Amino acid sequence: MKHKRRLAVIDTKFPWMMSGFRYWENYYIKQEQPDTLYFAVQPHTDPFPAKVHHLSEFENMVVKHGITDVYCVFLNLALSLLGENVMGNEKVPGSNSLWSIRETIEKYNLQLHTTLYPGGGLDPSTPKEYIERAGRSCKTIFTNINEVSNILSNSIFIPGIINSEFYKMQEKQSQFPIELIFCADNAIRKGFPTLVQAFNQLNDDFYLHIVGNWSKELSTLTNRNFTFHGSLNPLQLRQLYKQCNVVVHKIILR
Repeated sequence: MKHKRRLAVIDTKFPWMMSGFRYWENYYIKQEQPDTLYFAVQPHTDPFPAKVHHLSEFENMVVKHGITDVYCVFLNLALSLLGENVMGNEKVPGSNSLWSIRETIEKYNLQLHTTLYPGGGLDPSTPKEYIERAGRSCKTIFTNINEVSNILSNSIFIPGIINSEFYKMQEKQSQFPIELIFCADNAIRKGFPTLVQAFNQLNDDFYLHIVGNWSKELSTLTNRNFTFHGSLNPLQLRQLYKQCNVVVHKIILR
């Protein structure tokens, strides 16, 4: 008889809606695979359709429920599960909070799967040997960026589209100013300098809303037709999206 597989999802702080795609990805994993078990270093209090266990319960749950597969997101978490010491490593910044269960993964021969998504220790300067290390030891690698798929030919390329039901398409009236919103955490990949360069060349027909931790970069904007909102929760952000004509999450020049 074929042995039934059982998936466990491992995260640091979860369920945390502000984590964005990580929250909604797991929401849909729960729908597709209802018997999935969830573990967090720091269980949070946001609503989620399954119990989230503290990481200290992991080995007991492996034995009790027959966990066979482990999934996590981000390079630093995958390396931690592989026993790599990434604490204080400037090349792969992250947390060793998952390192404690590496022996359990080896002891029960659990299969590791991960998504190597930008952030979490993966940026343009990350040496490729760290990506190769994950590729050698993970059963499955999902990604949405070429720098991973170019190094790991067996990785599975999946565009990052999540929770589209949270937003409904609403036709906007043609009127000025045209309102744009740039929403992103402060990171090199987001292209904020390019946004600034472009927006500084626009006239009063355009107005920009900026969401995220960009307060230190605002001085580069000479076009003052903007509002800085700082960080917003999902419901606040949705209301702002409804007001705007164009949404920008990152700018990539090729």
